[in-house]
Amino acid sequence: MHRFGSSLLLVTVFLVSLAGTSGCEAQNCETDEGEDAVCAKSLTRFNGADITPDPLPYTAGTDLRVDGIYGNIRVVEGSAGEVSIKLEPFNYRAYDAEDAARDELENNFDYSFDDEGDAIVVTTGRHDATNGLGADITVYLPPAFDGALVLDNDSNGAVNPGDIDADFVASAWSVDVSTDSLGDCDIDAGGSVVFTRAHCDGAISVTGVVDQVDIASTGLGGDVSVSLASVSGSEAGGTITSEDGDIEVAFPSGSDFTVQAQSTEDGTVSASELDDACIAATAAETAKSYTCGDGGPSFVVTAGTDGVGPSSVTLEY
Repeated sequence: MHRFGSSLLLVTVFLVSLAGTSGCEAQNCETDEGEDAVCAKSLTRFNGADITPDPLPYTAGTDLRVDGIYGNIRVVEGSAGEVSIKLEPFNYRAYDAEDAARDELENNFDYSFDDEGDAIVVTTGRHDATNGLGADITVYLPPAFDGALVLDNDSNGAVNPGDIDADFVASAWSVDVSTDSLGDCDIDAGGSVVFTRAHCDGAISVTGVVDQVDIASTGLGGDVSVSLASVSGSEAGGTITSEDGDIEVAFPSGSDFTVQAQSTEDGTVSASELDDACIAATAAETAKSYTCGDGGPSFVVTAGTDGVGPSSVTLEY
């Protein structure tokens, strides 16, 4: 993401609507001649004090849900028997609006951290504030966690809308991650995750998951990398797509599965290892399918669904 210097630009009212996406804040001002105008002032990140609520006890089978308004979401290993969080509020405001930024940090940032019985839920939000107000969220997951992990980033902010990084998922059986705007997603699992959903407006990297996948990257340049540890379950299979990026999928060697792969017209499907080990059916360099072992679970891999520019697929063991 770009960072902007402390320049001051005079813009027309027509351009004010672009302020949120261009890294500027629109303010009323006057020209050197004393006429009313609208100024677009570059943004500065103002950080608030960290928030660390008391940990909540964890009971086996309980899920965890995180709904972030704006900012990064990260999951790491924590202490046994409890879930804890750290919130790091911030506010992107005009470089000369520090007082207003800190007032919003103090009075307009909302959060909750509750045990709702079937799930522990973390939520961040804001009220009566600019869209520069948000918080980075770190979740400390106990090693015995064995529920479903759901991480949703609204990505509703002006600069660096927010990524998701699930560094540690313990023994979660399901992981579901999503970003709504310009957010990358990373999942690092250890073989317990039998259902993985990642719908993210950016690049996606998924490793160590098994069986069933529903992976979709949207936005420009959203490359996808998926490494499957096993595909032997009764629900194994799924889809992996990119709107405008390359896709790389690594299957476990010696497994039984089928895969259909499609690239854009100016891309390619490359699968030299599967060419040697599986039964191939090649319609074109952009469309190939494979039956590996005895076949079975079906995977459909499609790169570049927008059809703009080269998007390729690589399949490997």
